[in-house]
Amino acid sequence: MKENLQIKVLNKKLKESINRFIPTFIFTIIMFLCTFVTNIGLFKYDISEFTMSLITGIIVSILVNIFFEYKKQDSNKTKNNILSIVISSFVTIVFCILLLYTKGGYKDLVHLAYYGIIIASLLIMIYTIYTSENEKALFIHLFASFMLTGIISIMIYLGLSICYSAFELLIFNFKYLNMFMIIASFSFSIIFINFFLTFIPKREAEIKTSKIYTNIIKKVMLPLYTILIGVLYLYIFKIIFTGTIPVGEMNPYASLALLGYIFLYLSINNINNKFILYFKKYGSFVLIPIIITQLIFIGIRINAYGLTPLRLLSLILIFIGIIFLICIITKKSIKYPFLIGGIILLIFTVSPFNLYSISNKTQELRLIKVLEKNDMYKEGVIIKSNELSEEDKNTIESCHNYLISSSGVKSRLVKFISDKKDTTYLYGFEFKENNDEYSNIVDNDKITYSFDYDIDDKGLNIDEYSKMFRIKSDALVYRGKYIKNKNGENVSFDFTDYFNELYENNKENNNKTIKMIYEKDNVKVVFTYLDLKVKDKNIINCSYEGILFIK
Repeated sequence: MKENLQIKVLNKKLKESINRFIPTFIFTIIMFLCTFVTNIGLFKYDISEFTMSLITGIIVSILVNIFFEYKKQDSNKTKNNILSIVISSFVTIVFCILLLYTKGGYKDLVHLAYYGIIIASLLIMIYTIYTSENEKALFIHLFASFMLTGIISIMIYLGLSICYSAFELLIFNFKYLNMFMIIASFSFSIIFINFFLTFIPKREAEIKTSKIYTNIIKKVMLPLYTILIGVLYLYIFKIIFTGTIPVGEMNPYASLALLGYIFLYLSINNINNKFILYFKKYGSFVLIPIIITQLIFIGIRINAYGLTPLRLLSLILIFIGIIFLICIITKKSIKYPFLIGGIILLIFTVSPFNLYSISNKTQELRLIKVLEKNDMYKEGVIIKSNELSEEDKNTIESCHNYLISSSGVKSRLVKFISDKKDTTYLYGFEFKENNDEYSNIVDNDKITYSFDYDIDDKGLNIDEYSKMFRIKSDALVYRGKYIKNKNGENVSFDFTDYFNELYENNKENNNKTIKMIYEKDNVKVVFTYLDLKVKDKNIINCSYEGILFIK
C-alpha cells in the first residue's frame, strides 16, 4: 500500500514537472526521436550537429521557464511557454547552422561558445532559483537530486540494455539497428532530464535535505578535504624551507581545494555543530595562503611561457572563487557569485574576448615584441637572425610552437609561420627538441595542407544523378553506413590514391581553392573541404567534407 502511494506521488510530481516545463519536454522528445530515426535507418543523413544543438535548446528552455516562474509570477503561462519555445528554438537553430557550416578556427570558437552558454545558463539558473527561504538547503538538495536521478537513469539504461541483449541473442537478431543508442537516448534525454526537473523546487516550496547526504558530507568528504588542506600547507612549508619553487605542480590541487570549500560550504550551510561552525567561519581565511601561492605559480608560468586558454581559465575560476569567499566572509547572499560567474563565463566564451582569441593575441604580441627587439620584424615581415640571446630564442620557440598548435582563428602571421617547416630559414636558428611545454604536441616533421572548393559560387552539373548525400570523415577509406549504390550495396571508397595525386599536384601551394572531384562507376564525390597531414611525403591523416552523388 505504501509503495503504491509513493508511485502515485512520483507520477503526480512527474506530471506537474512536465506541465511546468512543457517546452523542455518537447525538446527532449525531439532529441529522442532524432536518435531513434537515425539509428533504425529511417533517416540516412548525419544530424549529429542538430542533436548537439538541441542540448542548448533544452538548457535555455529550462532557464527561461524558471525565470518566468520565479520573476514573473503573474504573467500568462501559455504566453511564457510560447516565448520559451521561440527563444530555445532560435538558440538551437543558430548553433546548428554554426556547427554545420563553420570550419577550422571558427569551429573552435563555436564549440567554446556552445559549452560556455550551457555552463553559464546553469549558473544563472541556480542564481534564479535561490530565495531567502531556500538559500541554506537549495544547493545540497539540487546536488543530491542530480545524483539520485543519474543513478536511476543509469540503472534503467543498464536494465534495458541487458533485456535487449538477451532478446537479440536468444530470440531474434536485429541487423542494422543500434538499439543501445536508442536506449541511452531514452534513459538520459527523457528520463534523466524530466525526472530531475521534478526536484526543482517551486518558489514557496519547503526543501528537506536527506540525512544520508548530509552524513556523507560531514563524516566522509569533510575529513578528506581537511587532509587535502593539510597536504597543501605542508607543500607551502616545504617551499619556504627549501627555497625552491617547482611551478605547475600545485595548481590543480589548489583549484580543487577552492572548489571543494565552496561545494562543502554550500552543502552544509543548513547544518550547525561546533566543527562545522568553525569550518564555515575560518575556512575562507585558511584558503588565502593557498590562493596566493597558486597565483604566484601561475604568474611565473605566464611570464615564462605566456598566456594559454587553460591558464586564463584558471585565473577566471580563481576570481569567481574569490567572489564566493568574499560573500561568505561578509555574510552576503551566496547566490550572487553564480550570476557573476555566469556573466564572466559568457564574456570569455561567447564574446570577441574569448579564451582562444585572448591567448592567441597575447602570444602573438609576445612573439612580435621579441622579434622587434632583435630587429627581426618590419612591416609584417620576419627577418631571420642568428644573433639572439638564449632567452630570446626560447621565447620565440615557445610562442611559435604554441601558435601553430593552438585553437581558434589564426592571424595572417600565424598562418605564415605554420606553413614554414624550416625554422632556420624562418628565424635563423634551429629549434631544440622538447625545449618548452608545447614541443610535445608539435611535430615539425608533419605539414598540413588545406584545400577548399565553393560549390555555391562555382556551380555543378548534376543532371545525370538521382541521389545526393553530404559526407564528412577523417579516414582515407570512406564507408557509407546507410548510403547504398544502385545495386543496393553500401558505398565504399578508398581515397588514398586520389589524395596522393592532389598532394603531388598542389604541394607547393597550401591553403588553395581547387576543384576536387572523385569519380568511380556511377558515383561522384565533390569535396568542399580537405585537410591532409603529410609526413615524409606520405599522407598520415586526413579530414574532409563533401557531397556524394549517385546516378
